[in-house]
Amino acid sequence: MKEYNKENKILRKEESGMTNQVKEVQIVTLAEDYAGTGPTRCWAQHGVSFFIRLQYENKEVHHFLFDTGDYHEPILFNARKLNIPLDEIESIALSHSHYDHTGGLIGILKEIKKKERPIIAHPEVFKQSYYKGDFTRNIGMENEKTKEITESLGGIWKLSKEPVEIFPHVSFMGEIPRITIFEQDVTLKLQTKVNDQWVSDEIEDDTGIYISTPKGVIVIAGCSHSGIVNIVKYAKQLSGKQVVAVIGGFHLHSASVARINHTIDALEELGVKEVITGHCTGGDAEYAFKQRFKKQFQKLHAGKILSFS
Repeated sequence: MKEYNKENKILRKEESGMTNQVKEVQIVTLAEDYAGTGPTRCWAQHGVSFFIRLQYENKEVHHFLFDTGDYHEPILFNARKLNIPLDEIESIALSHSHYDHTGGLIGILKEIKKKERPIIAHPEVFKQSYYKGDFTRNIGMENEKTKEITESLGGIWKLSKEPVEIFPHVSFMGEIPRITIFEQDVTLKLQTKVNDQWVSDEIEDDTGIYISTPKGVIVIAGCSHSGIVNIVKYAKQLSGKQVVAVIGGFHLHSASVARINHTIDALEELGVKEVITGHCTGGDAEYAFKQRFKKQFQKLHAGKILSFS
């Protein structure tokens, strides 16, 4: 298991008890597989994207984007419907390389006012990643020149296996230690090229972010190929705080009943209070979470706005 000592930048800041805490968090779902119901009339697509607004005790406000869906057009449409100021995005964090989390990146950067902004991701975000089964498909970044194009649009890539602080008390988690026994099997069988040889893709670039608030930590995942329990455990280790809410895709749509139940048991044991999930989680898993977490379970949909204060 990867451990971090007291000199780690993120741990040191959490332990120091900084007075400028995160006061309010607003998470706007700009992309999700399910359109939902209600007055927003947002477009759905396969993938996720979250616009996150942070307000601190000293009135400071920051905005960033976590993942960019598959296509930029629904994200731009939904942002207009919800009056989301995409021009105020200060940075973008990517959960992993797959097209349904990175496909909208170039289109979004083209539409918002050009200025330099970091794009935070794992170093393997540009790797080839192929599904080879009844059909063959590249499910990684579909544009081979994504790095060059995004840089020409003001993107500054910050690639790290280690945790990266996005804003105070908000961190990109880097490579996730995989310590949970029932999560050792990768959720999706893929292949990647290493020295011109096809090998199993362990999707080591899969990660999440956490937001540390006075009441606890909010964890946001993209697909949780590294295991949602592993992600929550690592967020607790890095922050030193209780995880109060877990948001995103858990990639349990093809998981066994046993793995689904083990996941729910583990999250309960870890003290998670709220589960807000969708995308690749799967209907059976969502139903099981609903049965266990009851009113503390919510299903994601395009246009859904979550507020924590």
